[in-house]
Amino acid sequence: MSNLAEAKKRLLLNVSSNILQIFVFSVVMLWLTPFLISKLGVALYGMVPLVTSVTRYFGLLTLAISATVGRFVVVNYAKGDYAACNRYFNTSLFVLGGASVVLVLVGLAISFFFANIFNVPEGHEFQSGILFLSVVISTLVTAITSSFLVSTLIKHRFDLQNISKIAGKLLQVVFIVGCFYLLKPRLGYVGISYLAMALCILAFSIFFTKKLTPEFKLSINDYSKTALKDMLGMGTWTIIGQLGALLYLSIDMIIINLFLGSEQCGRYAPVLQWLILLQMLGGAISSVLTPIFYELIGKGDIDQLIRQLQKSLRFMAALMLLPISLLCGFSKPLLTCWLGNDFAEFHLLMWILIAPATVNMVVQPVFAVFRGGNKVKLPAIMTIIGGIANVILSIILVNTSLGIYGVAISTLICLLAKNLIFTPIYSGKILNSSKLILYGPIAKSVLMFSVFAVVCYSVSCNYDLTSYFRLISVSAIMAVIYLPFAFLFILNRQDRSFLVSLIRFKL
Repeated sequence: MSNLAEAKKRLLLNVSSNILQIFVFSVVMLWLTPFLISKLGVALYGMVPLVTSVTRYFGLLTLAISATVGRFVVVNYAKGDYAACNRYFNTSLFVLGGASVVLVLVGLAISFFFANIFNVPEGHEFQSGILFLSVVISTLVTAITSSFLVSTLIKHRFDLQNISKIAGKLLQVVFIVGCFYLLKPRLGYVGISYLAMALCILAFSIFFTKKLTPEFKLSINDYSKTALKDMLGMGTWTIIGQLGALLYLSIDMIIINLFLGSEQCGRYAPVLQWLILLQMLGGAISSVLTPIFYELIGKGDIDQLIRQLQKSLRFMAALMLLPISLLCGFSKPLLTCWLGNDFAEFHLLMWILIAPATVNMVVQPVFAVFRGGNKVKLPAIMTIIGGIANVILSIILVNTSLGIYGVAISTLICLLAKNLIFTPIYSGKILNSSKLILYGPIAKSVLMFSVFAVVCYSVSCNYDLTSYFRLISVSAIMAVIYLPFAFLFILNRQDRSFLVSLIRFKL
């Protein structure tokens, strides 16, 4: 098989598996969220997204290694330097393992005082501590897993990554349902289910590493201070940037709990789940492109990198606009079908949280270029500044009559400001290209969303869509209408030819 045919086959396989993963996660979310609310209640359910938000900050402490090891291994693998690959692989693994042991002890200490720090429903203090500690450990297991995931990254085998994630998610659901029905609905079982999922994914990742890259050998002798210094040098700014990102995306549940209580967390969290799902979809799409960008940077082929980046932005817009528009336009009937009339009033919150994704998701592939080119310092500084601004503004607005809407509005303002101003200008600078390189896809994305989301909203206002059958049927019709417009308006001639060639190859 030719290299081009092999590349097309690999791309189709990765995209298909990404779609399958998101489909499975969507189905699980659609079923599991109302299940947990019905078994635990709104206030107690609100503890689950709160804890997952808090524990992301533990993962931040291992990010300097987990987020950079892939970049260094892929670049050296492209050069054929397997000895260097082993140094980075083993160094990351041993450092992450040691750091995780320390952080587990810190998490254990905090779990005893968790109910004193946050608003926890009375009588559930001990279970909230178990939930917190279990999710902390699962977060650190995920960090260790990142070292083994470099094999699937090198070989572009994201389908294998997705298999492990699907298996882990299904195991989590089975564990929760089994414990809730055979024992008793408790927060602690939800926490342990996260740990079971993380261990499942780790086991798959170790197996894939042995099969895909047998040249990678686990050895303490390959631990390298130089490799650690390289990863920390890039990773320090990655940590700062990710801290800023968390202050955008994982601070809302904490602020709402501290100022409004756990019940408001339980009302905000289900709507937020859809944004998290979109972020997963965007991340799954951009992850397919990440090793391509890394390899082009490693080879110094900047012209081809720019062309691939522009193509990825257009395809990202074409793929992401459909779910974003449907979620916003049909937000009221969706929330009614999913969680009942009590949650239908939060359809405006859905718009505030999800509509900015028309910009934020489109520019996501650019961040892989920042990491691949080790140009993460200035983006990190700007992200942390914006994140701090978001925290301040969120605290101000949450204490007004806006309540939980104030937190969403703050994130909308601060995140859009960064991705509409700084990200396009900086990407043009580091690529020695036009500073307008991102604005074309962004403008088309916003225009397409504005038209299509409003059409969907008008349909929802004029027809009763408060049943899954009608909602899915009408969404399918709108998707059929959307696709030719995306094909002709967002993609250019070369993109359309490339897409047609993929379809022909698949057939």
